[in-house]
Amino acid sequence: MVRSMPVLVKPLLFSARVFGITLSRVGRRLSSPRRAGQKHGDLRRALLQAATELLLEGGEVSLRAVARRAGVAPAAPYHHFPDKEALVFALAEDGFRGLEQAQSEAVEGEADPKARLRAMLETYMRYALAHGDHYRMMFPPQIGDLSSPWNAVATAAFQRLSMSVAAVRISLTPVFVMKLATAVWALCHGVVLLRLDGLLVGAGPFATDAELIMHTTSSAEAIIERTL
Repeated sequence: MVRSMPVLVKPLLFSARVFGITLSRVGRRLSSPRRAGQKHGDLRRALLQAATELLLEGGEVSLRAVARRAGVAPAAPYHHFPDKEALVFALAEDGFRGLEQAQSEAVEGEADPKARLRAMLETYMRYALAHGDHYRMMFPPQIGDLSSPWNAVATAAFQRLSMSVAAVRISLTPVFVMKLATAVWALCHGVVLLRLDGLLVGAGPFATDAELIMHTTSSAEAIIERTL
C-alpha cells in the first residue's frame, strides 16, 4: 500500500505549482553557482576579478570561462559585457587605473620634479613587470587608432608622463616635451616587454629586475636632461 503524502508537503507542492515552479527548480535555485553573498551589483566586479585570475594563471579569458570561474550562469556576463572585447577593454581600464594609483602613491608628498619623474618611471616598470599578462592586454593593436577607447585610456597615462617631463624641462615647447615623453615611454615599454619575454635578466646583462629598472630609469633621465 502506497503511503500518503505528508501533510506539510502538499501545500508546498501546491504553492510551487501555482507560481509556475517545481520543487526541483527550487532546489536548483538554492544551489545556484553564484558565489555566496554576491549581489547583482557585485557581478561586474566579480567577473573582472575572475578574468584577472585567469590571466594570472595563463588561462583562456572568454565570457564562458569567466562565468565559470566567477560561479555564475553562462549568460550572466552579458548583463555587463556584450562580447569578449568589451570584457578585455574593462580589464585594460582596470590596469590603467591600477597604474595611476600606484604612481600617485609613489609621488605623494614629493615636491622635487626630478624625484617625481624618477618615481613615476620606476613605478611604471615595477607595475608592468608585476602584472605582466595584464600589462600586455593594456596595449592591443587598436590602441593606435585615435578614435578607439583604448587610445583614450592610454593617452591619460601618457599625459601624466608628459607633465612630469615638462616639470623637469620647463623651457621646452609642448611639442618637444611630447617627443621626449614618447622616447622615454618607448624605452620603458620596450624594456618591459623584452623582460616579460624572458630576456635581459639572468641570461642577459642584468642580475635582477631591480638593477634593470635602475639602469633603464637612469637612461630615461639622461634622454630627458641631455636632449637639446
